[in-house]
Amino acid sequence: MTFANVEEAIRQIEKAMAFSDKFVLTSPDKRCVLQHYLTMKGLSSPASRIFMNILCSKSGTRYLEVGTHTGSSLVAACHKNPLGRAVAIDDWSMDKNSKPKLLENLQFFDREFIRQPELIEAEAFSMDKSKLGEFDVYFYDGCHSADSTEKGLICFWNNLAPVSIVVIDDYSIVRVQQGIIRAIDKLGCKQHLRYAWTLPGGKGFEHLYWGGLAVMVFDK
Repeated sequence: MTFANVEEAIRQIEKAMAFSDKFVLTSPDKRCVLQHYLTMKGLSSPASRIFMNILCSKSGTRYLEVGTHTGSSLVAACHKNPLGRAVAIDDWSMDKNSKPKLLENLQFFDREFIRQPELIEAEAFSMDKSKLGEFDVYFYDGCHSADSTEKGLICFWNNLAPVSIVVIDDYSIVRVQQGIIRAIDKLGCKQHLRYAWTLPGGKGFEHLYWGGLAVMVFDK
């Protein structure tokens, strides 16, 4: 268990937000981008990548990602972090060129990984999760329909550690918000949702948190 209690998880989120918010609030001409993973092409913003990197920086963190595409968030989560485990699930059906690009990115950043990520090529909702294990940080970035967002939380609920952080991408989309609410209602886990934050998205994707992030702490 990476987070001994809810307070530890909250401190990790606040630490991540402090770093990423500083980037957001700094004017573009004064930013010093020292890490290559911030400039790689992908469906995430530099601020989102900084947030994920710091969020996963606690030693032993077990990270699960659903919806990897070309790996910009996966690389950020793994970059120089002493992870206990990193698992990425995707069937790469959205873009036939995305998996070759992902493998290229992973090879390029290989020396920056303390823990190599595990790739699982599967349809996330229908795959067998019984032996997948538990995770401290779960990032859902799959299909952003209400139904898929709902399934993204329900299907992996049993794979969340007793104290876990769940991040869902593109929260600024109304159907994503609806999916989260429906999942919490169907799981009956509202009492386990201890804290929640939203990080803004918008037209300035490259300067904000892409399409917005929902960040939640669950205590099961």
